[in-house]
This record gives sequence, C-alpha cells and structure tokens, in this order.
Amino acid sequence: MIDKIFEGLIFEWKDGRAYHLDIDANDVTSYILTMGSHKRLEKIRECIEVVDEGGSRLTWIKGFYKDILIFAFNSGMGPSSAAIAFTEVLKKLYEGVRQGYIIRIGTAGALDKSIPRYSLVIPKAAVRNEHVSRYIVPASYPSDMDPVIYLTALQTALDNGFKLGENLFIGKVETKDDLYFQEGFHNSPLSDKLRQEYNAFKRMGVLATEMEVSLLPILRDYFKGLARRDGLEFHLYVGGILLTIGGELEREKISEEEDALVKIGLETLYNINRFLRGEYNIENILRYIST
Repeated sequence: MIDKIFEGLIFEWKDGRAYHLDIDANDVTSYILTMGSHKRLEKIRECIEVVDEGGSRLTWIKGFYKDILIFAFNSGMGPSSAAIAFTEVLKKLYEGVRQGYIIRIGTAGALDKSIPRYSLVIPKAAVRNEHVSRYIVPASYPSDMDPVIYLTALQTALDNGFKLGENLFIGKVETKDDLYFQEGFHNSPLSDKLRQEYNAFKRMGVLATEMEVSLLPILRDYFKGLARRDGLEFHLYVGGILLTIGGELEREKISEEEDALVKIGLETLYNINRFLRGEYNIENILRYIST
C-alpha cells in the first residue's frame, strides 16, 4: 500500500497558514470574489478600501466595499490551479466564520452564437467536462450553483442596465480542462470527436464554456460533508458571473467590459447582504425563474 504523500487536507506552513495563498482563518471573510487573473484582482483593489493583503504563489486582498468586508483572491487559470486555491480558502473559511458567499468572476466563450460578445452569462449549473473534480466525486454527480447567488446576480445585472436575452443570459455552462485544444477543437487531431461533443452541448442548451466554476459546487458539498461528520454548521453558497469574449480581441474594450464585470460581482455580494437584511427585493426574479 502506498503511503500518504502529505498530511491533512492542504499544505500549510508551521503557523497554520495555507501554503499557496498564505492565509489563515482570520483573513477570510463571508463575502468572497475569486478570479483567475491577477489583473482582475487589481481592478477590485481600485473599488474597495483595502485593509489587508497578502499571498505567496497566489495573491489576495481584503477590504470594504461600501459597508461589507470583501475577501478577493486570484486562483490562477484552469481547474487544477482553481481547485488548489478554492480548497485553501474553503478550509480557512471552515476553520473561521463558517458562512460564505463565493462568486467566481471570469471570462467565457459563448457556445450559443446568438449570445453577443461582451454579454454576461450567469451559471445555474456547470457541465463537469474537466477531470479535477472527478478526484472528489464521480462525473455523474451534479454541479449546481446556489439560487441566492444566481438570482441576486441576475437582478443586480438588470439593476445596472443589462437586458435579459440581449446581453444577459442565465443557464448551464461547461467547465473544461484546456483552452487551445479542447475549446479550440479545430486545432486538435481529435477535432471530429471534440466537435461532436460541443455540438451536443450546444443542442442541449449549454450557453458558454469556461475553466473553473464547476469546482465550487463540488467543493461546497465536500465541505458540507465534513461539517456533517464533525457535527458543525457550515453555510456556503457559490456561483459565477461570466463575461463572454471571442473573435478579434480588443485590449481597451475587454478592459472596459471587465470593469463592468467587477462592478456587478461586488454589487451582487453587497445585494446579497442587503437581501439577508430584508433591504433588497428579488421577487421579480423569483417570479421569472418560476415561469
């Protein structure tokens, strides 16, 4: 029998801080934004009153957006890197406040070509077409986002001028392992197989393809399982907000649209807090979803 390679759930320094993000339970707040890009993290820095920051291989900042304390971190690109970062943050959340609302903000490619470039896609569920989460639970297990996240994100986008069915969409997305040969199936020697797969996703109503969000519900359920085992309460809600890009890439335009994405992410967390206090109404969105 092979020996364990390391002890515990994650690599930690002697002082108990997580190895890649260099965080402890006191660093992580209940309102969390995550993204692959360090550049996007810097955009968040411009929108909050920073009170602390740090990191090692990956970086994080903490600060006030209006009157709520936000924790934001970059996870690197792809499910392998995201799984490392997400697990470190969730473990420290589990050791600390044990209540969290986590939103991934990032970019995606539209599978449905009726979705214009620079639209927002809000996932209700993710197709687990990546392999990392299969080391936690088989691929037949669903990856479903939490309604409090996607409903509030949808209402927040509407409040900020997005129009449902024009530049705002909600539904299923795909999470994949690779960009240039999986999504870019035309480059792959396996292009026929991959083309068939993506045609099937499109036919079944998958809106967009991205590289991290499916990990969040799987890890949410993993940590809730730990809480049941330990006899603890752990309230955790996850979701995503994705900006569709593609075609000829325009630096200034993408930067402008990412500014809007960051704003919607921050405002969604703020509105979740308002909703919990009874100050924000999502009845219209609940009515829309029910129909």
